[in-house]
Amino acid sequence: SSDGSGERFHEENAHFMSNLDNIKRLVQSEVRTELLNSVSVATKDVHAYPPVKTLPEIEKLRILVTGGAGFVGSHLVDRLMMAGHQVIVVDNMFTGRQKNV
Repeated sequence: SSDGSGERFHEENAHFMSNLDNIKRLVQSEVRTELLNSVSVATKDVHAYPPVKTLPEIEKLRILVTGGAGFVGSHLVDRLMMAGHQVIVVDNMFTGRQKNV
């Protein structure tokens, strides 16, 4: 048309489509963020540790466990820590395993 209304329509349509694309990207980004947050929350629950007792400072002991990376020592360390004590482990790793610490 000679009055430019067709050209104006195409410009407005292009502007509208550009805004629509921006909104679509924003929504996709928000959905992606929500999904990542829900996955990280679920992952945190998988690695939950047992409850640890909180002792008053006067009752809390600092305990040194030699051989704490071995089978028996690592279980002793777990029990002492769950009881609320501070535990220090020393092991030469001759038979102990780092995964036990």
